[in-house]
Formats: sequence, structure tokens, C-alpha cells
Amino acid sequence: MTWYANVVYALPHPKVVAALSGYRELASRLYHVTDLDGVRSEWTREQFAEGSASEVRHSLPPGGLLAVWPPAHMTGYDRARKAALIGQPVYADNRESYIDVDPAEKWVWAGFPSTQTCCASGPDNQEVLWPAALFEALGSLAEDLGVPLVYYYCATWGGDVEAEVAWVFERGRERVLFHDKTDGQCVCREGESSQTVQRGVLQEALGALGLDLPTGFFALHQGSFDWSRYWLSAPGW
Repeated sequence: MTWYANVVYALPHPKVVAALSGYRELASRLYHVTDLDGVRSEWTREQFAEGSASEVRHSLPPGGLLAVWPPAHMTGYDRARKAALIGQPVYADNRESYIDVDPAEKWVWAGFPSTQTCCASGPDNQEVLWPAALFEALGSLAEDLGVPLVYYYCATWGGDVEAEVAWVFERGRERVLFHDKTDGQCVCREGESSQTVQRGVLQEALGALGLDLPTGFFALHQGSFDWSRYWLSAPGW
């Protein structure tokens, strides 16, 4: 089974929302997640129940989390609501084969130029390409606004990680975190230096936003998560 994450995360400061809304490519794809009620799987909800002893339980930063998704596919939980969801541009171009499209290509479809940059994810790792304009925009926003932004990408097949990488943009600083398939560790690359970090890619990346994940499990990446309930409708859409 294939699973992808392909998302930009930030804290929901009004200036961040306003800045991201200034990009037509992103304005219709903003989601402000204020709680974890969007999890529709009963089993997963039990893991977050009050008093649960589960090690995967986590919370959100104060004020929630801002997420930006390019065009998305619908899950089995969404099919009965297809007519309602089609009004959201993020779901409008929805084909049966959509999940098999390279997620990086979806940012091109969202309006970013197709000039590309690549992440060399270590020896024997899959090389993945992204539009350079996407990272230029995120880096500029982090520098101008003085707030961190995180881009996270993960592709799995049959439960195995095929590629996992995150960019963490902060004022005066840019880090690339990736899962090295050779030794199974998370590597942080900053400038010309690199080092192994103890936590996973997602844990380390979201830590920059003040979100502490006890494990690599993240409720927003659970297949039943109802993104549509957190959509910030953009003017003109």
C-alpha cells in the first residue's frame, strides 16, 4: 500500500496566514488544525482518549497548526462526501490514479514553476525532486517574518519508508533532515556539515514548531483525518 505526506507546516500567526494567502498557488490550500477531532478512525481516537496510556498520544502547539497541501486525493472516508468536497480546490482535480502521481509534481500543478531542485538523501537513497520556487518562497517567508516553516515529504510502500525528508526554514538558518535508508537513521544537513540525530525526521522537524511527538506517529497523517473541516476558505474561490 502506498502512503504519501506532502505538506508545509507552520504556526498559525496572522502574519503567516496573510503572507501565504498572498500566493495564489497556496491561498486555497490552507488548513488551520485546532484540534484532533478530525481523526475518524475509532481505534486511533482511542489512542488519544483522556487517560490513555498509549505512547503515541500527543497534542498540538498552542493555537494549533497551519498546514498547506497541494491537490489531494480522497480517502475512503471522503467518497460519500465527494460532492461537498469538490467545492474545495484542493480536492477539485481528483482522479482514481491521483495517489500514484509524484507528490512533488502536485506543487507544479498548484502553480509553482517547474524548475527543480533536488535533495541528495545519502548513499543508496531515493532522489526526489521539487520545484525550486517552492523552497525559495518558504525561505523568504521565514526570513522576512522571523518565524519557522517546515516542509515534510514522506513516501512509503507496504509500511517501508521509500523516502522521507524535511526542510526546516528559520531566519538565518536552513536545515535538511532525511531518513538514510542505508543505516535507518535520521541525518541533519546544515550548510556543508551533517550529523546524525536521535529523533526521527518528522519529530525533529515539527520540534522546530514547538510540537513534541513522543514517537514518529502523527495524528494528522492518519488516513482517516478529515482535512476538509479545517479548510480556510480563500477569497475568490
